[in-house]
Amino acid sequence: MVAVMELSTLRSLAYSGGAVCEVRVDKPLTPSGHAGTAPDPPLAARLARARHDRFVGRQFELQLLCDALAAAEPSFSVLHVHGPGGIGKSALLDEYARLAREQGRPLVRLERLERLADREVVAALRAAAGAPAAPLDELPDWPTDPVLLIDHAEGMASREAWLRTLLLPKLPARTLVVIGSRRPPSRDWLSDLAWGALTRTHALRNLSPPESESLLTLRGVPSRHHAELLSCTHGHPLALTLAAEELRRRGGEGAFSLRDAPDAVQALLSSLVDATPSADHRRALQLLTMIWATSESLLAQMLPDADAKQLFEWLRGLSFVEASPLGLVPHDLVREVLEADFRWRDPAQWSAMVQQLVVTLYERLLHAEESACARIWVDILYLERRSPVMKSVFDWDSLHATSAERARPEHHAQIVAAVRRHEGAAAATVAGHWLARQPQAFWVFCDHRGQAFGFMANIDLQDATAQDKAVDPAVPAVLSWTQRHAPARQGEAIQFARFWMHFELYQQPSAAINMTAAITNTQWSRHPRLAWTFVSAAFPQFMEPTFSAIHYARVPEADYAIGDCRQAVFAHDWRVEPARQWFWVKAKLVEPDESWTVVKAARPLIVLSEPEFAQAVKRALRDFASPQALGANPLLRSRLTTAAGPETEVETLRSLLRDACESLRSHHRDEKLYQVLRRTFLEPAPSQERAAEALELPFSTYRYQLGQGVERVTRWLWAREIDAGAHL
Repeated sequence: MVAVMELSTLRSLAYSGGAVCEVRVDKPLTPSGHAGTAPDPPLAARLARARHDRFVGRQFELQLLCDALAAAEPSFSVLHVHGPGGIGKSALLDEYARLAREQGRPLVRLERLERLADREVVAALRAAAGAPAAPLDELPDWPTDPVLLIDHAEGMASREAWLRTLLLPKLPARTLVVIGSRRPPSRDWLSDLAWGALTRTHALRNLSPPESESLLTLRGVPSRHHAELLSCTHGHPLALTLAAEELRRRGGEGAFSLRDAPDAVQALLSSLVDATPSADHRRALQLLTMIWATSESLLAQMLPDADAKQLFEWLRGLSFVEASPLGLVPHDLVREVLEADFRWRDPAQWSAMVQQLVVTLYERLLHAEESACARIWVDILYLERRSPVMKSVFDWDSLHATSAERARPEHHAQIVAAVRRHEGAAAATVAGHWLARQPQAFWVFCDHRGQAFGFMANIDLQDATAQDKAVDPAVPAVLSWTQRHAPARQGEAIQFARFWMHFELYQQPSAAINMTAAITNTQWSRHPRLAWTFVSAAFPQFMEPTFSAIHYARVPEADYAIGDCRQAVFAHDWRVEPARQWFWVKAKLVEPDESWTVVKAARPLIVLSEPEFAQAVKRALRDFASPQALGANPLLRSRLTTAAGPETEVETLRSLLRDACESLRSHHRDEKLYQVLRRTFLEPAPSQERAAEALELPFSTYRYQLGQGVERVTRWLWAREIDAGAHL
């Protein structure tokens, strides 16, 4: 057995049908103690150093391999690293190679394994073992602890069985294999009882904001441009690099937009997307970028002459596409890049498809069951996310994370309390009146857990009584205005979005505005005899640009006051501009003006890696009793809390932590873990020693159960954080 390995690298090329596979091999020393090959030439060493110097982040992934290299018996033999093109898989494998060399481990790196015949792969491994003439299973001098890196493995589906069943089992027990691919491993890797226990799968995510800023700094981008580039690249490493290069080409001047940089877009596109097989596939890909989630039925409607099932399966197989309950959802950056490319390449074709999609969604809206209408309208609203007059009003991050339902009696007290809090006692009395008169007019908005966070009431006024007018000053104000301008005729309806609010944020941009728009616009679009619709607004200056864009006129004569609360009124006459015509007014908002840029959130979310997330959870549990300390926790800027519930940010986080702890009580055997968490964090004892005493536990047992409980809570929250990236 070879006792000493030299940390030099031999690069050889194996060819199969014109394809190139790069094999980097650390060669063993000859029996005389002299290296079998010369050291790396100086330029290769400089290139390796340059790659390392420009590598940022991925601390968890690096530590994962370091631990495996150091362990006498690693916890895994095969590590699958997967993610979209340009996410940094090859750069990570470069670092893995460096770490293996630093540990003196013999290294073999193969690329595009599907292009090599079995004998060529075996030949490369024989060369690495220093015994090119011997069969693989008869290598007496094969090192005991090699590291095998396989990059660009997304095309090797036909070779997986050979690799898993024939090749890898012949390697030494301490072999570490890392496979980099755009796609996760096949089910066979994990369903195999033996390989399942020795295989670990890890999805690479975008860089965190601090890591992204480090990369931009290394690329020479001034800090004043960092936020701008992060907002349009989402921390995707290749996109950051291309954006930095584009900015450098411009001399660091001007705002950067993917739409304004077709060369950068095309370079990124070629890395992210394989060549589309046909025109139908290209149109399916374009549709994927336009709507939040693409279903097979929508594909069938949009592409009636194509095989929708085959196209849907093709889209689902792309590495940057995830399946959600509503359909297929692309990676955020891929959506941005593809959309920019499609718009730049063929604006006319893009506009034509927008029109076709708008028509399709509108027809769906007209014929759908009531329970499905709000979701269809949210899809329509999503198309308008680039519009300058729309993007500041709605909460786009939560667009698909909420729902609406008719208010039930148990919601009434919460509704009245919210009105009292934001509009005063007199307005609360009015809300109570309408809850009794028209309970069916009230809708509550719910988050993904089913918790109500806001409500709206779309009141019918055509049959308003004298009592209605006496109780609610808004009614005579609105009806008097209609009488003076264009009264409703017999049988025509007048609807008034009289109340709408988030329980905490009131009428500030939030998911409550999203759902208010979805419910009201659905009802107005489908009503057969609608004359007037009115909307009240507490902040008219903020809302007026949006209302004006959708042809809702400001009508100051209909403004009203209840107590100290003044409300402005906007109106639309559906007889002058019917629903189908008005719908095209909204459709035009899909096409942004020339000043279009990628939407930039007021407070961008951060994407925590799993270890960062775990540390943040531990810190949040420790600070549970201190709202001020909890206010600095990075979880407050994660998707977890963005989509969680109706409370303030800190209270949302506290609620989530409490729910996560309570989840342990669903199994009686875990009650002890909940009690340890309760006495340590939720209702903390003065010290952990006192907590253990209160629970009548030996301190070592208490510490063990505490660790178990924290780990379970972290997993519970992490699942919701990830599920939230599929519904955020």
